[in-house]
Amino acid sequence: MESVSGSMIRDLVNPVAETISPDETVMTARRRMESQAIRSLLVVENDRPIGLVSWRGLGQQDGGVPIRQVMQSGLPALTDDMSINDAASVLAGSDV
Repeated sequence: MESVSGSMIRDLVNPVAETISPDETVMTARRRMESQAIRSLLVVENDRPIGLVSWRGLGQQDGGVPIRQVMQSGLPALTDDMSINDAASVLAGSDV
């Protein structure tokens, strides 16, 4: 059996991610995360990922605040043909 360190990102990642628009609200994100038992949503605008919103990032934010104001942006990008070791290097030091 191949070790995880020799695996590629495509071998470990689910290609379907739950998404949310940056103009939707914190309350909408909370409800979706709770109902789907997930901890983060990919923020997508014009069919392109622009950020990530996590349960922790929602914190005590007012429910009417747009996701755009609380999302993390400028996240490191990984590709499906990247090795796990290369991905670890890219992610090192980031809060993802």
